[in-house]
Formats: sequence, structure tokens, C-alpha cells
Amino acid sequence: MLFALGFLVLTVVHLVMFGRSQARLAAIRLAPYNLGAVLLIVLAAFVTGPAVYALWVAAALVQSALPYLTPGHSWIRVAGSYEVAAGHLVERHGLLVIVALGESVVAIGAGVDVHHLAPGTVGAVVMALALPAALWWTYFTDTRDADTILDAADPRARTRLAARTYVLPHYLLLVGVVVTAAGIHATVAHPRRPGRHRLRGSPWPAE
Repeated sequence: MLFALGFLVLTVVHLVMFGRSQARLAAIRLAPYNLGAVLLIVLAAFVTGPAVYALWVAAALVQSALPYLTPGHSWIRVAGSYEVAAGHLVERHGLLVIVALGESVVAIGAGVDVHHLAPGTVGAVVMALALPAALWWTYFTDTRDADTILDAADPRARTRLAARTYVLPHYLLLVGVVVTAAGIHATVAHPRRPGRHRLRGSPWPAE
């Protein structure tokens, strides 16, 4: 519930600020989708079990997919009212990825039992640290090219291009980082435990 309320405040502030800009018309069309997603997250705080996952997935789809399914009523129709600064967009999404990868490193440290270090644990930590480093290198290899391509695009088409290449794919990218971080944490915490046991949901000893 605390997350849902924080998400609500953030969404309202976001819409109010956009409403005071030149993208006012787009903000009005964006509001139902963002507020609808927030409502689904709030509802998820009152249920348990599979319904929680269903509501979270629905919230993500309402924001990311539904506007494209109803372009005549969403911000897609007035996307040209957004003035996308290519350099700013690429930089901000890059910072988002850095934060996500940094949190995955925190997950590695949180999973280490410093009182019972063994060669297997050290090896798992080294490989775990190599993974976010490789992801960082892979992601930031092409940021300059992306900046150049977006900057050269027609301003009327730049918003849609930015949404297709940055906004929407980053949903999947961040989910992938979260799932990877969870797997890394479990591996570092229990390097000798077979993966099939984790998948079967075997109870682990209390930490």
C-alpha cells in the first residue's frame, strides 16, 4: 500500500507538471492510462495470491500496450506535441539502467554470508559481479549512436521512435534486471544448492 500511494503521488505530480507544459493535450490523453495503472496497483494491495501478479501485469499493459491499441484516444494521436530532446532522453534512461544494475550489485552483497565464506561462494560472487558489468558494457556501447539517430529524426516522429526504442523496451529490460538480481542473490546465498531445488520451492534454512 505504501508503494501504491507513493506511485499515486508520483503519477499525479507527473501529470500536473506535464499539464503546465506545451504537451498539455498529450498529458490529458495520458492521464487515464497512468491513473488506471495506479488504480490497479492500489487494488493489488488488497488481494493476495495470483490476483496480485495479474493486477501488476495488467497495470504494466495499461501503460505500455493499451495506448497503442486505442491510438485515437491516447497520447499516440498527439505525440507530436511532445518535444523530445534526444540527448536528455538517452542520458536519463542510461541513468535508470545504472541504478538498476547498481541495485543488482547490492543484491549480491546482501546474499553473501561473510561468516561462512568458501571457495564456492567466492566463485559465485566473482561470476555474479561479472554479469552486471557485462550488461553495463553491452547497454552503453550504442548510446552515442542512439543519441545521433534520435536527434536526426523528424521532430514529429521522434516521440514515437523514442517510445518504441526506449520507453517500452525498458519495461522488459528492468524486469529482466530484477529477475536476474533475484537469481544472483539466491545463487550467492546458496552456491551449493542445486537450481532444481530452488525452482521446486524447497524451503531454505533460516538465514
